[in-house]
Amino acid sequence: MYAKLVKISLKAWTRSPRDNFYAVRKRVVAIDSKQQSKVWCLSTGRVGSQTLSELACLAKEVRGVHEPWPFAFGLSQKQYLHAEDAHAADILDTSLLAIREDMIRKFAPYHYIETSPQSTFLAPAIRRVFPDAKFLHIIRHPADIIRSGMRRGWFGGQSNDCTRIFPNKGEYKDRWASMNQFEKNVWLWSETNRWIVDFMDSDTAGSGHCIKAEDIFSAEQHALEVFYNTIGVDVPKPSSIKKVLGLQLNAQKKGEFSELSMWSDQQKSFLKELAGDLLERFSYDVK
Repeated sequence: MYAKLVKISLKAWTRSPRDNFYAVRKRVVAIDSKQQSKVWCLSTGRVGSQTLSELACLAKEVRGVHEPWPFAFGLSQKQYLHAEDAHAADILDTSLLAIREDMIRKFAPYHYIETSPQSTFLAPAIRRVFPDAKFLHIIRHPADIIRSGMRRGWFGGQSNDCTRIFPNKGEYKDRWASMNQFEKNVWLWSETNRWIVDFMDSDTAGSGHCIKAEDIFSAEQHALEVFYNTIGVDVPKPSSIKKVLGLQLNAQKKGEFSELSMWSDQQKSFLKELAGDLLERFSYDVK
């Protein structure tokens, strides 16, 4: 008994306060660390990702992170641009491990969910590095995303433009330089969601689901069940969910761009040209 106490004391003395905290926490939280869920939300951004993180954290067994540091936007873009390069895949896998493995491990045994779009195109690397990963495709009406992107200056000289994807092959690669800011945002919504759909359809693990952001915003029961069940927890009390949704976290308040009803026929036609199949698949009207 004495020897055991000495061993425990030495561990407590030589470890950092943070590591001691994690060690104690693993004994207190009532879930097995081997059963820790690891969930990533794949999206264009502007889908309520901060709200999703807060909703996830309503469950005491969950730690939701919104835009965790280090940021992975640049890595995500590189995965998109160099998807066929095996050497690039090795580098991306190693980079992903370097920026996420320790953080996820230290969150254990809490379930982990990352809600920002910064890892969207890293989904193949996430699957390779974390084979038990789960994915949620969060989609929102293109008019709302495009309007928000325009108001934020996406493809208009915003500092983060250097980390956004752009066409590296095909028709739109040749047209890119002559496309205006609106058209580039339409392409971004269309290409991002089509890429996610293709990934989810081809993911052999089959552990992904799609949720409309509008259904989350309106507290639609089935959408909430899919969200929380994917993490592995029960749906919290409706009153708690309503409180979080009422905060309207990170809502866009600055910048000017018209709503869909004020778009020109040319703008609507361009959206239909690029994303008609997605509009039909997700029952989004453009009138």
